Amino acid sequence: MWPHAVRHATVARNHVLTKCKWLAKIKTDEKGEPSVYKSRLVAKGFQQKEKEDYKEVFAPNCYKAIYGLKQAPRCWYNRLASALEGIGFRASACDESLFLMGEGESLVLLLVYVDDILLFSSSDKEIDGVQQKLTEQFKCKSLGEARYYLGMHIERDTERGWLKLHQGQYINTLAEKYSLQEERLGEGNVFLSCFADATWASEHEDSSSVGGYICMVGGGPVSWRSKKQSETALSSVESEYMAMFHAAKEMIWLRRLLKEIGHEQTCATPLFSDSKGAIAMARNAVLHGLNKHMRIKWHWLRKEVKLGTLDPIYVKTQQQPADFLTKRLAEEPHWRCVRMAGMSLN
Repeated sequence: MWPHAVRHATVARNHVLTKCKWLAKIKTDEKGEPSVYKSRLVAKGFQQKEKEDYKEVFAPNCYKAIYGLKQAPRCWYNRLASALEGIGFRASACDESLFLMGEGESLVLLLVYVDDILLFSSSDKEIDGVQQKLTEQFKCKSLGEARYYLGMHIERDTERGWLKLHQGQYINTLAEKYSLQEERLGEGNVFLSCFADATWASEHEDSSSVGGYICMVGGGPVSWRSKKQSETALSSVESEYMAMFHAAKEMIWLRRLLKEIGHEQTCATPLFSDSKGAIAMARNAVLHGLNKHMRIKWHWLRKEVKLGTLDPIYVKTQQQPADFLTKRLAEEPHWRCVRMAGMSLN
């Protein structure tokens, strides 16, 4: 165990202890073969009560934020972020798990998932420098060129200039389990687009609507959502408009993220909808009987359209991949949506 991680202590009177247990895990490599045998001491954080057992900091008798504690992720992130900022990194404004340092040819991207770190840079010198500085503060090791990360296989060909991410081993396991043979398509340029759709009063209990969207980059889905709308729409146009609103919020975030990693969108991002009325409402700021009752927040969408950030475009229902996120479809239209969403080669 780490030095000074645990020591004997006197239990305070009326103090409730958080129990611990050992967890064993076998980590596999890109071929699915066992590579590392690990055992961790974890706390039973589900026994903790907010403001009684933890706040933003942890109790003084816990010298390391071990797995399982409610506050452990925050403690670890703060420690790591402080160290990264100390060596010149800055947190992304769009995603706090992404850190950036330098620019241009010397740009270094660092992606964090708990304690798994992935480094990107066109300069080997920059990567070596970051690794050296990290090993000075943390007990860690370099696994060399990234080939397997969080269950994803990473393949690249520098001569032909392509990079491929896939979960072949995991997908094969699921395909065998559920007798599915579909494969994912992931080719194309770094171009962002989005499809938004909604039903109207489809939930019989409260007459609420269901909205959904799919954001695509290079022909493949990167972000999607299917959720019952919290406000009751009084027309199908209104429910479609609210679906476009939620899709637009996600698109703005994705545009900022793509810009940060060097793929700025130089034109308005297309937002496809099969509702001509909702598109007209997004383009026209004139209030009338159909929308004057709607809350002001929904009309933020008009502002983004006027600024040229988004471009609402009509698409027929048969060409709307987000359709299967709003309701249950028959087999043929369901698989048509799957294919249009870039999740099938067939």
